[in-house]
Amino acid sequence: MAKRKPLKHKSKSSQSRKKKRTFKQIILKFAFSLALLLALFCALLVVSVWSGIFAHLPQVEELRQIKHKSASLLYASDGSLIGKYYTENRQTIDNEHISIHVRHALIATEDNRFFEHRGFDVISLGRVFVKTILLGDTSQGGGSTISQQLAKNLYPRRSFKILSLPLNKIREIFIASRLEKAYTKDDILGLYLNTVPFGEDVYGIEAAARRYFNQTAADLSIAESATLIGMLAANTAYSPRLHPERSMQRRNVVISRMVVQGFVPEEMAERIKADSIQLDYTLMSVNQGVAPYFRAQLYKEVKTILENNFEDKYNIEADGLRIYTTINAKLQNYAENAVKQHMHYLQEQFDRHWEGRDPLAGHPDIFKKALEQTRPYQNLKEQGTSDKELNKRLLQKH
Repeated sequence: MAKRKPLKHKSKSSQSRKKKRTFKQIILKFAFSLALLLALFCALLVVSVWSGIFAHLPQVEELRQIKHKSASLLYASDGSLIGKYYTENRQTIDNEHISIHVRHALIATEDNRFFEHRGFDVISLGRVFVKTILLGDTSQGGGSTISQQLAKNLYPRRSFKILSLPLNKIREIFIASRLEKAYTKDDILGLYLNTVPFGEDVYGIEAAARRYFNQTAADLSIAESATLIGMLAANTAYSPRLHPERSMQRRNVVISRMVVQGFVPEEMAERIKADSIQLDYTLMSVNQGVAPYFRAQLYKEVKTILENNFEDKYNIEADGLRIYTTINAKLQNYAENAVKQHMHYLQEQFDRHWEGRDPLAGHPDIFKKALEQTRPYQNLKEQGTSDKELNKRLLQKH
């Protein structure tokens, strides 16, 4: 009788290898499917943004029509600037009136490949991912190009809840690409520098130069240019008025980047970085500056002239008008300083005469009648504010 051959059994190691291969195949299939779904989702987001489903996406022709709100400027008889009328404190200027140092500082700090891309820079984005996200080197700057930042300033981001970041980023890339078609590189730099905010309700490089250094953007030095461009990272945190030491550190970072890009010789840069910031802070607003009462009255008269002669063609607070007056700024300053000095003298005389006594004692109606004649009192009264609340609001210290 023939012997039966024993059954062959697979070894445990063979079965284990087969299970591992099967598990790897499942993982690979899952990863591939997930990647495919993610790619399809991203493509869907891109198409949705391009078609304008989530938000308006401006076309090239619309971008060519961009016009900023610009302050109307008020000049004295000697040509000096004595005031502004505005809703946004901005003075739009042409490229030739912007210091080359400002442009160099901007490119070195925000987008050193600005002249090499067409609005979106994959290389810079990769650098940010590796150096900033993986290595934690925050000194490298952000991944958005100047064109993308301009897009964000012109068309502020919107909330799309969980999809806000990707949708806004994609939208900015599209707008940046179209900006590059609508304008030359130099024009984009100029448009950006006229758009960007510098804190304290100041927009554009010209208004910033006048506010912080009391001069035009054309005359900004390397140090001044680096200071203002350094503010773009965080307007308040790097304000030379509020945080001079922090602003100086940021300025020096900008200058170092200018050295790397070949815009400033290293020896010169070291000398500049050793100096403190020479601030010449000049606050000129609707209510502050030379002859505020004169300017308030002039505003009414100019507005009437515009309405009577041009209807609604010009806006005194947004169209950057130039208004020339016959007022002598130097004499006006002398007069205002004389009044301040004399008022100080009169206050001393008054305090000395009434020392230890209340000048209104026995005459309480004097103050009440004077208060009732003020415009704030009358406005609150017209709004139906109670006497108790009215007195509380008018008498509180600011």
